[in-house]
Amino acid sequence: MLVEPESATLRAFLEPMATMSSSELLKAELVRAVRRRAEAVEWSRGRLLDKATELLDVMDLFTLDGAVFSLAGHLDPVSVRALDALHVATALQVAPLRAFVSYDRRQLDAARRAGLSTVSPGAEAA
Repeated sequence: MLVEPESATLRAFLEPMATMSSSELLKAELVRAVRRRAEAVEWSRGRLLDKATELLDVMDLFTLDGAVFSLAGHLDPVSVRALDALHVATALQVAPLRAFVSYDRRQLDAARRAGLSTVSPGAEAA
């Protein structure tokens, strides 16, 4: 969708996977990120939003329930942001999974502390 330094390595990592999963939070987060980025680089917002929708359509998106919210509230470190904690808590409910993919250091730390295997394809060790 958007080209980042890690894009090619991330694509290669994800390609053999039968499914990709996330929480329904991704519906809002991805669209907001695309809108911000499209403004910054003056690309066609409509084209990028279409690509975001295509990506969301092929993902397994999990509904957040009370158990996920409770788990997210108790994850360490306390510095992890609420939305990031909700993604980690969702992953714990979906497990087993191959890896938790993120490029956010605090989110990766929370995922590791919770016992998830983490990766940041193409990035320096996070």
